[in-house]
Amino acid sequence: MPPEQEADEVELGTALYVVRKLSGVTAQDLAARSGRDKTYLASLGIKHHPGWDLLVELCVEHMQCDLETLVEIVWAHSRAAGKLPVPPESPIPLTPEELRAIRRDSGPVGRQAVADHEALLIRNVRAEKVLQARVDAVARCEVLLSATGKSRRQLLDQPVFCTFAVAERLCELSIAACAKTSWKDGLKIARLAWRVARRLPGSEAWRAMILAYTHAFIANAWRVGSHLDKADRLLTRAVADWTRHRAADPDRIFADWRLPDLVASLRRDQRRFAEAQQAHAQARDAAPPEAIAWVLVNKASTFNQLLDCAQAVEVLQEATPWLDVAKDERLRSIHAFLMAGSFCELGRFGAAAQWLPVAQRLAAAQQCGRELTKCRWLGGRAAAGLGQLADALAAFRAVRRIFRTEEMPYDFALVSLEEAVLLLRLGETERVQRMVLEDMAWVYQTPGIHEEAQAALELFRQAVEQEKATQELAWRVHSYLVRANHNPHLRFED
Repeated sequence: MPPEQEADEVELGTALYVVRKLSGVTAQDLAARSGRDKTYLASLGIKHHPGWDLLVELCVEHMQCDLETLVEIVWAHSRAAGKLPVPPESPIPLTPEELRAIRRDSGPVGRQAVADHEALLIRNVRAEKVLQARVDAVARCEVLLSATGKSRRQLLDQPVFCTFAVAERLCELSIAACAKTSWKDGLKIARLAWRVARRLPGSEAWRAMILAYTHAFIANAWRVGSHLDKADRLLTRAVADWTRHRAADPDRIFADWRLPDLVASLRRDQRRFAEAQQAHAQARDAAPPEAIAWVLVNKASTFNQLLDCAQAVEVLQEATPWLDVAKDERLRSIHAFLMAGSFCELGRFGAAAQWLPVAQRLAAAQQCGRELTKCRWLGGRAAAGLGQLADALAAFRAVRRIFRTEEMPYDFALVSLEEAVLLLRLGETERVQRMVLEDMAWVYQTPGIHEEAQAALELFRQAVEQEKATQELAWRVHSYLVRANHNPHLRFED
C-alpha cells in the first residue's frame, strides 16, 4: 500500500481541510457536488476524519485537485507529524541527533531533486508538443498556400492554421521560395506568416515576438529583390522588437541564430562587411549543430562577395562535415554553387567545372529556379574561362532573358557586360550594339541602379554607340559594378 494511504485519519482530515481552503470550496458547495450531508462534511478534519478513498473522491472528483498534489499534501503533513521511515536495524546505531541532522540535510536535497525531475519532465513534454506542432504544420502550410482569397481567409479563422509552428514554417518556405522561384513569391509567403502570427493565441509578448520574427523574413525577401533600404528599415525594427520580447519564449522554441544570420546577409548586400562579419559571429555562437553549416555557408558567401575567394573556400571546407548534420539538400546545393563560384574567381575553371554539375543536380532536385539560373550564369563564366565561347554565349543569353523577366536590372547589366566582352573578342560589334542599345535600354531608366553605376553604364553605352567599345572597357565597367554593387559611394574612374 502506498505510504499516503497508510497515513492516519487525522493526517487525512488535515489534508482535506487544506484542499478545501486552497480551492475555496465551502462545506455547502462540497455537499451539493458530492451529494453528502453538509454537517458531516463540515466536521471532517475537525471531529471526524475521512479514509483515503473518501479523501480522493472529495478532493479529486469534486474539488478538481490533482491526485499528485493530494499525495504531496498528505506526505508533507505526515512528515510534519513525525511519521518518518524508521532506519533499518544495524549494529552501527544512529543517535537521534544524528538522524535529525541527516533529515535536516536531506530534506532540501530531496525537494530539489523533485523540482529538477519535474522541470525535466516539463521540458520533455513541451519538446514533444513542439515537435508534433511542427509535423502538423507541414500539411497545414500546404493547405494555406494552395488556397487563395476568401478560402484562405476562412482557413485563417481556424485555430489549427494559426499556430507558432505554421508561422515558423512559412518563414522557412519564404526563404526557399526566394531561391526556387522569385523574391516576390518569397515576400507573399513571409507576409502570410505575418498574418498567421497576428492571430496566434497566448500573451501579447509572445505574439509580438513572433510578429518580429516574421517581419525579419519579410525584410529578407525585399533584400533578395534588391530593395535594400526597405529591407534595412524592416529588419532593424524586427531585431529591436525581437530583442524586446525574447523573454516570452523561455523554452527557446524559435532559433536564436536566425535573425543574426539574416542581418549578416543584408549587411553583406549593403557592402557593410565589418557588420556582416559581426552578425556571422553572433549567429555562429547561437547556432545548434544542425544550423552550423547554414551559418558557415552564409559566411562564405560574404567572403565571396568581398572577392576573398580563397577565404571563402576555406570556410566552405570548414562547413563540409556539418552538411551531414544539417541534412538539407538545398544547403548542399548552395555549398556546391559557392565552391564553383569561388574557384571561378580564383581562375581555377577546371575545379569550378567539377563542382557545377553537383550544384546543378542538387538545385534541379530542389526545383530551385533562381539557383539554377545562377548555375547557368556561372557555367557561362567557367566555359568562357575554358575557351568554350559558344557555350558561354548561349548561357549568358539564357540568363539575360530570365533577369529581364524577373526585373533584376543590376544582374541583367552584369551578365550583359560579360556577354559583351566575349562578343567584342569575336568582333561581333553589331550584336553588341543590339544588346547594349536595345536590350539594355530599360536598365538605363530603372531606379534599381545607383547614379554612379548608371554613369559607368552610360559611358559604355556611348562607346558602343560610337563604335569605340573595347573588351577592356566592357570588363572594367563590369568589374566596377561587381565592386560597387549596393555601394553608391564607390566612384568609377573612367
